[in-house]
Amino acid sequence: DQLRKKALRASDDLLRIAINATGIGLWTSDPQNGVTWDARMQEITGHATPLNSQEWTERLVHPDDREAVDKAITLGGAGVFVGAAHRILRPDGEIRWVLPVGNVTTDAAGAVTGMQGGILDITRQRELEEQLIQVQKLEAVGSLTAGVAHNFNNLLMAIIPTLEMLEPVVPPSHQPYVEDAVHAALRGAELVRELMTFA
Repeated sequence: DQLRKKALRASDDLLRIAINATGIGLWTSDPQNGVTWDARMQEITGHATPLNSQEWTERLVHPDDREAVDKAITLGGAGVFVGAAHRILRPDGEIRWVLPVGNVTTDAAGAVTGMQGGILDITRQRELEEQLIQVQKLEAVGSLTAGVAHNFNNLLMAIIPTLEMLEPVVPPSHQPYVEDAVHAALRGAELVRELMTFA
């Protein structure tokens, strides 16, 4: 009996360490006690008073994410569920990304008797994902720009020497046209250098 208590305490300690490490907020919901949640849930949501699923959707979920959240929280019986990652709009105006996870228990008739779960704040991960997407876009633009600049430069390397060869042999009446063409080609070469610097 003493060994069992010691093992249970050790298991509780490990669970507490795991919960603290993930930063997950815990909640429970049942017909007798309603919704309860821990201090971490209060910290994530900015609400000291627990909210039921309808209040969560109406008061916390970002308006653009409500439809996805409504679909995700439709329960199909007992078992583990993972809701849709979504944004919440805290009372202080801060937007956070959260991922709900939980477990549903039912009676013999299939009626829901309780739910337990947690909310994981994934705001930092989403920010990093957005930064990565922006970096990938910039890399794509840089590669495209470098390719365009390289091809354009090859064209100019054929045009500029040809214009320079024509310049001394064209009639004086056409000289301004050749000078304008040379000027435009040299300006194009300068733009290519700027594009390559950008790339």
